Amino acid sequence: MRITAILLGVLVLAACNKKPTQSDLEQFVAENQGRTEDFLIACAAGNMEEFMGSTERPISIFYYNVDGASTASLYVKSEEGKKDDLCYYSKVNEAPEVLFNGRMGRFTVSKYYTDKWVIVTYSTGFSYHVSDPILLRADSHPTVDISNKLAVMGDSLQPEFNWFADPVKGNVIYFSLISNAANDFVSGVYTEEKEWDFYDLSNFVLNVTPTMSPTLDAQDSYVYTNMGVGENNWVRTFGTSSF
Repeated sequence: MRITAILLGVLVLAACNKKPTQSDLEQFVAENQGRTEDFLIACAAGNMEEFMGSTERPISIFYYNVDGASTASLYVKSEEGKKDDLCYYSKVNEAPEVLFNGRMGRFTVSKYYTDKWVIVTYSTGFSYHVSDPILLRADSHPTVDISNKLAVMGDSLQPEFNWFADPVKGNVIYFSLISNAANDFVSGVYTEEKEWDFYDLSNFVLNVTPTMSPTLDAQDSYVYTNMGVGENNWVRTFGTSSF
C-alpha cells in the first residue's frame, strides 16, 4: 500500500526523470491526478504447463474488485529499472475475465510472461487504485494444487477449514474464499494461520467479505477456494473443495 498519490508522483519522477516519454502506467497516474490513490488487492498463480484448464495461458493474475470499480488494466514491466519504477510499465492489450459475478477478475497470460513484474489498476469515483508489483514465478515456483490437502469439517452451515497437510513452505498469508452455486462471492478472509472457521473473525488479517454477516443455506452447495500467497504476491499453493 502507498501513503499518498503525491509521494508516489515524487518517487516516479526521481526514478524516471531520464525517460523521454511517459509510460502507459505513468499516464494512468497522471490522468487521475486530483483523485486519491488507494490500494488494490491482487496476486498471481500458475505454472509453465497448465493452470485452471488452460495450457496456452497457464498464468493467471487475480484481483479483487471494490464496489464501483472500472474495468481493470494490466501493465508489465520491461527488463529495465526496478519493480517500483512506473516508467517501465507498458499496458497489456488484454481484457480481464469476470470472476464470481464481478467481485473478482483475472487476466490470463502465456508462459512467456514468467519472471516478469506486473501491476493491476482501476479507478472508482474519487479514487484510483494501483496494486503492489507482482512477480510471475511460474517457472521457479510453480503453483502447487493442494485440493487433496484441504480438510472441510463441521456442519454445512458452520464449516471448518484447515490445510495443515499442505507441505509447501514460503507462504506469507492465506486467502479463504467461499462461493455458492450461483457463483456469488459469499465471503473472503485472509489469515496467517492454516485454518479458518466460517464465519469466525478471531484470526483474520484482512476481511473482504461483501456483506456484514454472511450466512450459508443448507439447501445450497458451495465451493471453498484456498490460495497461499508468498513473497511478491505470487500464489505458491491453490486448491478448491466442494461442500
